Amino acid sequence: MNSTQQKSVNNTYFCEKIKKMIQIRIENFGPIKAGYPDNNGLIDIKKVTVFIGNQGSGKSSVAKLISTMMWIEKALVRGDFKEKDLTIRKFQKQCLHHNISHEFTEDTVIDYRGISK
Repeated sequence: MNSTQQKSVNNTYFCEKIKKMIQIRIENFGPIKAGYPDNNGLIDIKKVTVFIGNQGSGKSSVAKLISTMMWIEKALVRGDFKEKDLTIRKFQKQCLHHNISHEFTEDTVIDYRGISK
């Protein structure tokens, strides 16, 4: 199997697994302070997830963070890089790409529970 076929197989695997639940817990990230009050702070991310709130409440920041985390997870599943190569610098670069790097503080907590494990 060549690398293009392998990436296709890995991407198909990821698309099938996305039907399973992804969860994320976010605290002290941009305007979000205490995080989600229910479910031990974990937000269930389903095929369609809608965030409703006032302007400036962090909806877009959360969506961008989830997108970043899912992109990293897909890249790991596809074999674009290995988990040991995922440095804080590489993570920061992805966050900068999504314009969310300024949302982090020293007290930020991100607990992403993806589908690949």
